[in-house]
Amino acid sequence: MKKLLVTEQEITGVVVDPLQETADVDIENNFYPRRIIPSRIESFKSEGGGGLINRDIMQDIKAELDTDDEEDEE
Repeated sequence: MKKLLVTEQEITGVVVDPLQETADVDIENNFYPRRIIPSRIESFKSEGGGGLINRDIMQDIKAELDTDDEEDEE
């Protein structure tokens, strides 16, 4: 995908897909100016964490989803 931005002002930054909603293999090219994104191993080893970039996306699979059946029981 390509976009052309025409503006009188200088562009200071661009973020593509900040909520990581698309299946993107290389998220390192989603930022201008370029940012260094920690690898999954570095994110795992770092203390604290938090935020969408440091989130372990594979943990989302384990999360239980609310269903209509559970709402009916309440």
